[in-house]
Amino acid sequence: MLAEAEECAREGVRLAERVGDRVPARWYAVGLLLDVLLSRGRLEEALRVARTYDFAPPYLNAVVFPDSQTVYGRLLLARGLRKEAEAQLTAAGARLEAKGILNPTWCPWAGHLALAVAEEDPRRARALTAKMLHRAERYGTPTAVGEALSFGAAVAEEGQALPLRERAVQVLRRSPSRHAYAEALIDLGAELGRGGHDDRATGLLSEGVELADRCGAGRLAERGRAEMAGAGPRLDGKRPLARRGASAAETG
Repeated sequence: MLAEAEECAREGVRLAERVGDRVPARWYAVGLLLDVLLSRGRLEEALRVARTYDFAPPYLNAVVFPDSQTVYGRLLLARGLRKEAEAQLTAAGARLEAKGILNPTWCPWAGHLALAVAEEDPRRARALTAKMLHRAERYGTPTAVGEALSFGAAVAEEGQALPLRERAVQVLRRSPSRHAYAEALIDLGAELGRGGHDDRATGLLSEGVELADRCGAGRLAERGRAEMAGAGPRLDGKRPLARRGASAAETG
């Protein structure tokens, strides 16, 4: 229910404005709004909110949720600024681990860091997602495990992503996070489509698009529709290949 979540987050920001600038309540509210906007694929609006409320380093010495540095790193990654995102997310991970904050659902810095470094250091990316999955399995929730599997699939070696995406869909089917499930469906459908399994791919993509629309994840739904357009056979027997290494801003 991302549209409803955005409304609530905006109300939270409005209330937090009463307590002044650069205080935990303001960072909590603005970080949550940015997290929702990025999940909806609304990058330009997220950038506008970040500028309006000066959501940038230095960070407050306080524990807020979602973690401010992780959200900022995610914002940089969505802009395609991989090196800058790597620096912020690496620092976020070191700080949170020093405090014993290890729950990957609470703060998924490792997954986003893996995406940031995957092109230049794929071994590090895969090590990060393996560590994330290990911790997720300790907590045992479908959301934690499913999201870790999805991050792992995104940085997997050539030919190794499909089983991870299959398992992510199976696990996230039991998760209350319908947005994560919709994304997993679309990712699996796209993977199958690239492998020529068009009939099954179309069904998964259709289900994922419908669910993404219901969740209010507009850019995710658009990506699913674009994949559906390329899933069926063309007159010349060819389909467009998905680009590897596309940024979050490019893929929605």
